[in-house]
Amino acid sequence: MDLSSLHMYIVLTTPQASTNSRLQTLSERVQDVEHEVDAFSNDLDADASTLHAMHAALADQRSAFAAHMHAAKQEFEATRALATSINNATSGRVKLNIGGWRCEVAMDTLCRYKGSFFARLLEGSFTLARDEEGYVFLDRDGAPYVYVINWLRDGPSRAVLPDGDAVMMQRLAVEVRRCEEIAVTCV
Repeated sequence: MDLSSLHMYIVLTTPQASTNSRLQTLSERVQDVEHEVDAFSNDLDADASTLHAMHAALADQRSAFAAHMHAAKQEFEATRALATSINNATSGRVKLNIGGWRCEVAMDTLCRYKGSFFARLLEGSFTLARDEEGYVFLDRDGAPYVYVINWLRDGPSRAVLPDGDAVMMQRLAVEVRRCEEIAVTCV
C-alpha cells in the first residue's frame, strides 16, 4: 500500500471520518425525504384545486336545478289555479275549443273516468291554453272529438261511432290513442 492510500485509510477509519460520512449520508437522506414531501405537497395542492373546482361546479348545478324546480312549481301552481278557476267559473261546465270545434261539456262528464286525458286535463296535470273567448283550447283535430265527447256522455254501450266512414274511424283512432298516451305519461 502506498503512502497516500494509507493516509486515506487512516482518515476513513478514524471515528471523526466515520461521523462525517454518516452525517453526509443522513443529510442526503433528509434531502431525498424533503423532495418527496415537496412532490406530495404539490400533488395535494393540485388535488385540492380540482376538488375546489368540482365543488364550485356542483354548487352552480345545484343552483340551476333549484331555479328550474322553482319555475316548474310556479308553472304547475298556475296551471292548477287555472283549472280550479275553470271549474269554479263554469259551475260544473267546461267550454272546449278543439281544433275549431266548440262545445260545452259537464265537468262530471269529462272527469267520469279517473286518470283519463280529460280528467287529468281538468285536475291540472297539463298546461291549459285558452282561446280569445275563454274556451279551453286543444290544438287537435276537432271532428273526432264529437264522437269522444258523446261516448263520455252516453257511455260505451250506447256510444254512436262513425259507421261506414273509414277515414273518420281512422281519425278517431288516432285521437283516442293520443289521449291514452298523454294520460299514461302524466301518471
